[in-house]
Amino acid sequence: MDTTAYLPLAAAAGLQRSLDVTAHNLANASTAGYRGQRLVFESLLAEAPTDRAPPAAYGHDRLTYSDLSQGALTTTGNPLDLAIQGEGWFGYEAEDGQIALGRDGRLVIDAAGLLMTTAGRPVLDAGGGQIQLDPEAGPPSIGRDGTISDAAGNNLGQIGLFTAEGVETWARLGESLFQPRNGQPVALEPAEAPVMIQGALEGSNINPVTEMVRLIGIQRSFDQVMKVTGNHDDLRRSTLQRLGQSA
Repeated sequence: MDTTAYLPLAAAAGLQRSLDVTAHNLANASTAGYRGQRLVFESLLAEAPTDRAPPAAYGHDRLTYSDLSQGALTTTGNPLDLAIQGEGWFGYEAEDGQIALGRDGRLVIDAAGLLMTTAGRPVLDAGGGQIQLDPEAGPPSIGRDGTISDAAGNNLGQIGLFTAEGVETWARLGESLFQPRNGQPVALEPAEAPVMIQGALEGSNINPVTEMVRLIGIQRSFDQVMKVTGNHDDLRRSTLQRLGQSA
């Protein structure tokens, strides 16, 4: 394939991928605990077809990673809303029985007394097990270290807060949860100084204005790439017409 024609197509493919990631970030700007996605590109050097032709460099999206910076905390007053301040992750039991990590603290107590997210995923305690409460006892009190107490001050358990290596490259489960790729087991470590805030939620770490600026930049770059493609097509068409007239 003509290198001059292929380079704009490769650039357009990368811009399309960037557009998809940016649009997904914008769509989840108000999702609790959401972490923005980012792309990493690398340059691929293709061998030249002849000794006289220079090698061609192509941009290739190597991987997608998650920005783990903290989102803004918002006070809700709901005793079953829980936000993490600083480092750490909640542990959840996914549908396949594997452990997932996230920062979505929108919790509920189901009819059987199981503490879970609004999406129906059980929240894990400090030992990695499910948390069972009395659904008739009313909302519990949750301390900054995750300790759960009833109205009489009785200790009912402790919500776990964990750390793990390489979460930024894990696969996404839903919009705001993470699991290791290829079904690898999760090696959980307890957070050293867990800080949880009852009656608050952590929002997305997406800045909509920044993402909109990025979106506009992608669109402009795409327009430039299409212009280069159009100019190349016009030049090739003109060359073929002149060659035909000469013949």
